[in-house]
Amino acid sequence: MELPTSVDRNEHTFQDISRDAILTLSNFVKSTAFLDSRRPRVLAMLALRRFALHFEDSELLDLEVSPLGQWCLSSLSSSMRELRVAAG
Repeated sequence: MELPTSVDRNEHTFQDISRDAILTLSNFVKSTAFLDSRRPRVLAMLALRRFALHFEDSELLDLEVSPLGQWCLSSLSSSMRELRVAAG
């Protein structure tokens, strides 16, 4: 069995998936149940870091308009040390 030498990535499908993942995380961080939790907020911040490194969506990285960017900035002043470290 021969392994493929390259992966044919459909850019349109990839953009749709990344947009949906960002929207899902954005809705998640707006949830009141989420804001009352500790560990899920830290894990979501780590997921946001992965998103920022992996996806090429310019709106995600624009801290003025991105809800996730705003959440990350506000997390820098959180009383939770773990969340501040993850946001940094």
